[in-house]
Amino acid sequence: MAKVPAKKTKKKASDPQKDESTLEKELSAFEEMTDSLDIDEIDTTTFEPPAGPHEKIILTKRGLEILNNELTELKSVKRVEISDRIRQARSLGDISENSEYEEAKREQGIIENRIVELEQMLQSAVIDEVEFNDFVVRVGTKVILENLDLKKQEEYRIVSTLEADPLVNMISNLSPFGSAMINRKKGEVIRVMSPAGCKRYRILDVKKDS
Repeated sequence: MAKVPAKKTKKKASDPQKDESTLEKELSAFEEMTDSLDIDEIDTTTFEPPAGPHEKIILTKRGLEILNNELTELKSVKRVEISDRIRQARSLGDISENSEYEEAKREQGIIENRIVELEQMLQSAVIDEVEFNDFVVRVGTKVILENLDLKKQEEYRIVSTLEADPLVNMISNLSPFGSAMINRKKGEVIRVMSPAGCKRYRILDVKKDS
């Protein structure tokens, strides 16, 4: 049986005059929209907020205080100062080649980014309330160790990454040394890898860090 050839559908030829008319209308609408904008009010600062909400952050009460103090300083002092600088720079006239204005806007972007970041961190913050006599190493505890290789005692405070300062023996819970101690108990022996090799410590005591 012979196959009946399929009917070809003819494509409608576009009307050049109609297309041109539509394009002109769109361009006209765009020009009207942009003409109504006040260019001075457009903030051209690159603003890049954190990619997403932070994971839960374990803090001591001291760490929480540090974050809150920084946020208060940025909102009540730095934000006001930078707004004044921008206002003064704009009062000089043309801002297209005003380096003071551009620098102030850049700093404003940095401040606003940091405010958003701090607010997200505080929303995700968890205060680790340490029981006084549970003898378990956690954020907010003071740990007394015996260095089994050097035969001497050492004392460390376990803190969040925001508070860490190894020079004064404040160790982050996320550092190799800190994570080796976390959730370990009085009397346990821990091993910590270092550039000099494996070091061994015995936990002599765990106290609440006052």
